[in-house]
Amino acid sequence: MMEEGRSFHWMSFCCLCLFDFCDGDRVIRPGHPSESGSGAPATVEFDYETLIFNPESPRYISPRQWGRTRSFVLAAHLDCQRRFPPFDKHVVSNLLCHDFPPSDSRKRERMLVLQQCCPDTSGEHADITLDALQEQARIGVRDLILAPNLVKFLAGKTARYLHFVVDPSKPIWGLSATFENARYLQGLSNKDGKNAFLVVSDPQQLSDGVYFASDHLGVRAVSFGETDMTRSSNYEQPGIWWTFQNTNRSQRYFLKWYSDGFKMRDLHVVKSPEDVLAPLARWSLLPPNPEAIWYLNLDDRAGGRHYFKVLECESPEITGYSACLLDEDLLYLHSHRESEDFSFYREGRGDRLHAVWLYFPVEKHERIVEVWRLRRRPKFWRDILLVRYKGRTDGNR
Repeated sequence: MMEEGRSFHWMSFCCLCLFDFCDGDRVIRPGHPSESGSGAPATVEFDYETLIFNPESPRYISPRQWGRTRSFVLAAHLDCQRRFPPFDKHVVSNLLCHDFPPSDSRKRERMLVLQQCCPDTSGEHADITLDALQEQARIGVRDLILAPNLVKFLAGKTARYLHFVVDPSKPIWGLSATFENARYLQGLSNKDGKNAFLVVSDPQQLSDGVYFASDHLGVRAVSFGETDMTRSSNYEQPGIWWTFQNTNRSQRYFLKWYSDGFKMRDLHVVKSPEDVLAPLARWSLLPPNPEAIWYLNLDDRAGGRHYFKVLECESPEITGYSACLLDEDLLYLHSHRESEDFSFYREGRGDRLHAVWLYFPVEKHERIVEVWRLRRRPKFWRDILLVRYKGRTDGNR
């Protein structure tokens, strides 16, 4: 819960086992300097409650306000905290915090990995408890955040992420690492090293742009120019986001990548090593022509990184569209197909419990041909019109 006036919030997952909190879980977090009293408490224990926007309760505020809190604190199950050795909160924050939660498919994959790590699971119907899964999760997190080299590397660092610069006119080498069966790119370098693999041998490969795929914790793969990896990404992979950047062989540039100390978090094409770029847009599916993208900003208040998800408009199987609204903000657009599962109406936690859905049916073979944004004040009103080829309009205000 985040009450009105509070300048910080806490994560919705345990930083020591990475399991989501459930209502009623006993949770512990460090105190925050902004809390009233003679001094901020060292720690605060409380029963977790899902963050919900409830229009009928004055104790809660609009979800639009959630993003304005620039400060957050880590939180953990009280039981996990008691079973864990002392740790550096800065290291945990760097390695495990993320902009968005992992996909449901990634969560299921993680549960399978943890089950395989549990002892005495040879039987087909072995009884694996939640405590056993959390213990395996804590072991993995502990081994990661307490690695001596990592702790020493991050000790005393004030910036959230460290940055490094690579010269694309020279061969580029890469390192990879695995966390909970997910392979991440650790970093790029112009120098060969132990366990390094050659990423780019010919600088001409960099003339066709830089692509990389990432999930909620870091960069999973990088492609310089179009390769089998980019050509095979013609379907959405839940939890995987793509980024594309142009490169110009006639201009001098550098590759600037950011690390949380264990894995790569971001990669920018810059003209100078000192350049600092704004967060780059990420796509659930690579656009056919990224250079021709025109951005329609529905909310001038929005800040930070933009995540774009595909909305199918031309399939003859589409029977209609649904818009998810919360406190007059457009959260989600969905295209319907015949005989689909409507469980997505019930998906999501907290905020969607009080969402309003609007449904717009379409005739067979009818498609959207124009998208309009209404210009009115205030600028951040999220008004959008979808024009169908028969001239009819679907609107959200």
